[in-house]
Amino acid sequence: MEADAAAARHKARSVTPSDCVFCSIIHNHQSIHKQSESTSTNGQALAEKTEDGEQSTVVWENELVVIFKDKYPATDCHYQCVTRLHIPTVRSLQCWEDVVLVREMLKAGKRFLKEVMLIEVDENGARYLNTSTKTEVKFGFHVPPFRSIDHLHMHIIAGEMGFLKSMKYKEGGWHYISADQLIADLEKKYPMPEKEE
Repeated sequence: MEADAAAARHKARSVTPSDCVFCSIIHNHQSIHKQSESTSTNGQALAEKTEDGEQSTVVWENELVVIFKDKYPATDCHYQCVTRLHIPTVRSLQCWEDVVLVREMLKAGKRFLKEVMLIEVDENGARYLNTSTKTEVKFGFHVPPFRSIDHLHMHIIAGEMGFLKSMKYKEGGWHYISADQLIADLEKKYPMPEKEE
């Protein structure tokens, strides 16, 4: 499976800096892999407490990513989809396995919205499952030097933003790129390797 190959490659190159905020969140979170054997590892909503009794900031996770609320949200529904392994920025993505990783991040973000926030995203846009009301949804990455934390993370934003926030997350500029555009750019640069016979 492509996702397994991506995870193996990233595990081999991963370094966890002690001063990375996102690495700290991931490290301090009780991993689903340490929970009971009956728990699914395909991604789930979580609401357990951490060892110090504080509510966990991680709201969804799978083997490759964790998702938690943005500290300075642009809307009421603004989350970060963060790779478990430390990869500094979108400029650090350098091979086909990275294309697979970004695809998996986007898939996880859509799954999180559907399972936890009750927002379904498809080719016709996004809508709330309980009311069928349409909403705007963005999945994207800040491009260096315009980013606050050197750990690959995808913004998941649903709902309307104010003017200043909408400029910060405006697609098509030099500082922010949609997940779909990043995948397309990476696919051009790093095409899928041909299968060996």
